[in-house]
Amino acid sequence: MNDLRKKKFLEIKALGYQIESYIDDTVVDFSQFVGEGNIILENCSLGPFCKIGNGNIVYPSTTISHHCQVGDFNFFSIECAVAGEVVIKNNSFFGANCTVRNDVIVEDYTLIGAGTYISKNTEKYGVYVPERAKKLDKSCFDFR
Repeated sequence: MNDLRKKKFLEIKALGYQIESYIDDTVVDFSQFVGEGNIILENCSLGPFCKIGNGNIVYPSTTISHHCQVGDFNFFSIECAVAGEVVIKNNSFFGANCTVRNDVIVEDYTLIGAGTYISKNTEKYGVYVPERAKKLDKSCFDFR
């Protein structure tokens, strides 16, 4: 859950170095603050007044909406959607195409699986995955 990245980040900081962030030129960035050592890849959107801590990795086409607060050392897979006024603490993982509803708190060390919809606050060390897909009886549909 990103502890190795955190350890290396703190070791480098202890040596007195500043760690630059990389924000791709295609990112739509209306954020209020972006900390050190972040990697924010192409076609992401950082909404107005959001704050991003240190050491986060944000994969392509992820949206972190208005007034969100993202802590440190989180990992966002491709095409995550984080609605407004969400608080994300530290060391969490967001699987591809997951969605976090507005006004939710994501606690430390939360793992959110691909395709999961989070509508309530999470628990520290919680693991959240979607229901499995199920095949519907085709007799219910008219395929003409």
